[in-house]
Amino acid sequence: SLGAAVAETVLDPAEWMVRELERSATSYPEDASLEGFSPHTGGTIPKSGMIGERKVVFIRNFSLDKAPEGRAAALFVGPSDYPCDFYVNGTLIGRIGHYQDYYNSSVYLANRFLIDNSLITGSDTLAVIVHPEYEQTILPVLKIGEWSGFASEVFWRNFLNISLIQASVVIACILAAFFILLFIMGSRDMKYLWFVFVCISFALSYCNMTLYHDGRLMTQLDKLAHYGLPLTIYFLFCFALELSGLRQKSKLFRIWIPAIAAVPVLASCLMTFIANDKYSIYVPFSAYST
Repeated sequence: SLGAAVAETVLDPAEWMVRELERSATSYPEDASLEGFSPHTGGTIPKSGMIGERKVVFIRNFSLDKAPEGRAAALFVGPSDYPCDFYVNGTLIGRIGHYQDYYNSSVYLANRFLIDNSLITGSDTLAVIVHPEYEQTILPVLKIGEWSGFASEVFWRNFLNISLIQASVVIACILAAFFILLFIMGSRDMKYLWFVFVCISFALSYCNMTLYHDGRLMTQLDKLAHYGLPLTIYFLFCFALELSGLRQKSKLFRIWIPAIAAVPVLASCLMTFIANDKYSIYVPFSAYST
């Protein structure tokens, strides 16, 4: 509860009632009945395999005191793999991702949503309606606490998960530009050029998180990112061969080993190129990264 100490409570993922529905079906808050719901044991969200465009409705009861003067209750939501709507006592308080005119399930940011005192009754209901396509990962981290108390956690999670990655991409682009100049104006050393390729492909690897705005280009940015990781690995390998001097020693290291190493990279990039949705993009990416 939110008393004088404004305690922070982590919502146990195993204490929900859950029901899977077609996306167009009537559900909470229009229908507050628990008919068709069953206990959720935690872990991945249900997927019957019988429903195409679907939604999964999670409901649980909790007890929340009205916030003291000058303070406010809030719901903390961690990053997620699918769009979610959050309701307190039938009122929408927040939304992450997008599932209407376009689909965005890559939610990288942590969020906090205000729970107005007018919504709190002391015997309250929290509902989370998720709209997955193929995703089955567990619910995002959910906590009830004070609005200002979540400020630092939201900041640090997003700083470590997003801001540092964006900064590293900027640094990689600056390094790429610097070593291009060294290559053009200097000795035309191939080590410089391979390192430029490493920097550019590394920046490409995280373009989905760096250029993320409203998720409208989720699939396109994910495709670019999934070209980037295998290319980064390959160019780093070639850079290491160049730096060690092995490429100059024999034809094996100059041609054949790089050519063999390029095969899985090209296969992964080709599978990514022909992919047309998030699921088909992640299949070759997961196999290659493994």
